[in-house]
Amino acid sequence: MKCWICGAEETTGEHLLKESTLKELFGEVSQKKFLYHSSARKKNKPLQSTNSKLLKLSVLCGQCNSSRTQKSDLAWDAFIAYLNENKSSLNTGTVIRFSRVFGHQAREKMLNLHLYFVKLFGCVAAEKSIPVDISGMSDSIMRKQPYPSIYVGLGKRDYLKSLVFAGPSDVHTIMDGDKCVFAVWFLTFGEWEFQFIYALPGQKREGMANTWNPVLGRQIQLKEFLK
Repeated sequence: MKCWICGAEETTGEHLLKESTLKELFGEVSQKKFLYHSSARKKNKPLQSTNSKLLKLSVLCGQCNSSRTQKSDLAWDAFIAYLNENKSSLNTGTVIRFSRVFGHQAREKMLNLHLYFVKLFGCVAAEKSIPVDISGMSDSIMRKQPYPSIYVGLGKRDYLKSLVFAGPSDVHTIMDGDKCVFAVWFLTFGEWEFQFIYALPGQKREGMANTWNPVLGRQIQLKEFLK
């Protein structure tokens, strides 16, 4: 495999959910306290570490997984911390202004957060060979510029509330010939649910309501996802 961002040899795995985020949700995982992993292949496989390969996508080089995207990782940490610290007052319809999350550096860190989402989407697309514009995503990360075709929705999970879990959904794609024009998947983390959408210009679909991209503004509104 090649790193999908820079083209160098793939040398490291990217957690679909950051290891620090997993530890925040589940605590320290060890031989005495397992984390259970389920997939289509095997249910409830015990993991003794959050560093397991089963929790990673092997599509990046070391530089792109560390120094090149470090500011994006830090923006994600700050955003998750804000959500968890204010979860009692955040409900469907609540508007989160990034100036409240990031302070006077809101514009820069808002872009870094967006590029974190671009990185995640690109990693999933590369791992699953989804025919989307990965080169455009790569270019946005390398140039530190917004990528206009990725939108993110955020909501609170309203099902199986007694269970603590995290993980991605399958990716649903809509094709035009051999080109993907629309794709959507979800990533759940505790009580938070993120919706990731790839939509080429002209794609207007119901699921895109109340989603965020930096070109649309500096705030995101919590939405309700249909089940």
